[in-house]
Amino acid sequence: MKTERLAEASIVAAWSPIVPDAAGIQPDRIASIQYLRAAAAFCVLIFHASYYLDAVGLDDRFRAAFGRGFSDFGVYTFFAVSGFLMGVQVEKRSVAAPAFLLHRVVRIFPLFWAIAIAAICLRLLVKTGVEWDPLTFLLAPIGERIYPIGVEWTLVFEVSFYLYTAAIIALGGARFLPLIGCSWLAAILTVSLIFPELQEGRFPHLLRLPLSEYDSAFAAGLLIPWSIRRGYVGHSFLATGLALFAGGQFSDAAAFGIACSGVGCAMIVAWATTLSNHPRSLSRVFHSLGDWSYATYLVHVPVILAVYRFASTAAPSPLVWLAAIGITLVASALIGPFDVTLYSRLKRAVDRQSPRKRIIFCVGFLALTLAVVWTVSAEGLAKSKAVELVAGLGEDALSLHVAELDQMMPRHGYANSLRIEGKIDAIRNKGQELRISGWAADLEDVLTRPIVLAIHDNQILVATTPALFRSDVLAWLGLAHPWVPAAFVGSIAPDQCSDDLPITFVAINLSRKRYRVFDARDCPKPVSQLSTTHSETAQKP
Repeated sequence: MKTERLAEASIVAAWSPIVPDAAGIQPDRIASIQYLRAAAAFCVLIFHASYYLDAVGLDDRFRAAFGRGFSDFGVYTFFAVSGFLMGVQVEKRSVAAPAFLLHRVVRIFPLFWAIAIAAICLRLLVKTGVEWDPLTFLLAPIGERIYPIGVEWTLVFEVSFYLYTAAIIALGGARFLPLIGCSWLAAILTVSLIFPELQEGRFPHLLRLPLSEYDSAFAAGLLIPWSIRRGYVGHSFLATGLALFAGGQFSDAAAFGIACSGVGCAMIVAWATTLSNHPRSLSRVFHSLGDWSYATYLVHVPVILAVYRFASTAAPSPLVWLAAIGITLVASALIGPFDVTLYSRLKRAVDRQSPRKRIIFCVGFLALTLAVVWTVSAEGLAKSKAVELVAGLGEDALSLHVAELDQMMPRHGYANSLRIEGKIDAIRNKGQELRISGWAADLEDVLTRPIVLAIHDNQILVATTPALFRSDVLAWLGLAHPWVPAAFVGSIAPDQCSDDLPITFVAINLSRKRYRVFDARDCPKPVSQLSTTHSETAQKP
């Protein structure tokens, strides 16, 4: 019996280096969490299998049946489980903050990097012009970016949770954890309800991250160990949690609804800790699925897209859908055990390091993260400066006549440079937004990225900076430097486009005081039928 209980306690190593029974949480409770983690991963898998089946034009019925609620439940449950396990870790007081943070770093990043690089390489095998952003590899809170896998936004939140927990441990906040959790949760709910304009959704920047509506599940999860000890957790938590989750899904206040759904999932996680006496055969299956949940989460989107890409057009869509799910589970079963073993070895390597080296590694990680945040902040300042420059030219310069821009820009010291190259590759309808993709580079100063502005009907719709690498663009430009991020992606709302006016695209090198109007495209009409692409990519990417 003792061996079985220790074995059950050890399963949390799949997501966390915690053995919670030291904080008064019994191993049976952790087994229940493992089942819930497996269910959460499966919900996310089903949603994305259904979503992409519709997105590639095969079948929209599955997306209608397995909608966003499945994904939300899975994601919020993962966040709540993280909060619960981090709360247990804080109360144990058995590990120093640097060791804790490094345990989390080696848990999250190695497999993420491996899957991300594999996804990029696989895309390069089937097409040219693959876009990837190196700044996303540190999972820093830098707003909306192009991620190689497509699910990394949740990992940005996970890494931030670990930083919060490390800070609590470092400051000796174990005694005040209930107060910290309650205060934080109250602040999130208040901001989400009263100041929803402060929320930035799934892609917050650093200063907006701590009070994001998506933090509610983690903050509530921190309170679960304390609630268990006080005897507050019972079967009523299940009904209340389901009600909160469902209410949040149908709430008109989007940010507050997300926060409520997160709290609901945390209550469901708390209820799951009351379950025990699991069938041994079922226990082994769900233990394994829980162990592999992180691998499942990372591989499922690339596998689903690969299956849909290579599936025969004659194959029935339900069969293709089932194949995507089944192949993902097989891939998880192959990668999951390797992932768990790798983490175990890396964790032991961290434990062998001296406290001084752990501190150095932690400082280095934090410095790199802040450097990435600073880089993106500098991009934002440059974009604001470019917008102010063009807006300050006067309303006439914001008309869509290139000649008028060419008249006004030199008066502010900017020269029209033919050495600035650029092209809009596509304008596509992505549901609630129009996605503009293209590239721009200054061939006389390739390491300085120009600011790209999209001007339409006397308004600047998009201000963006090339941040993505594309080998086909670099090859066409004849650039020997392999690290020139020339590609960009921007988004506008469909109602910002007027059918009878084009969008003019301008690239500005602020440091060299050069500019060029490099492209102009008509607004799509009608928006619902938008699929504007261009075939000259083979001649000029």
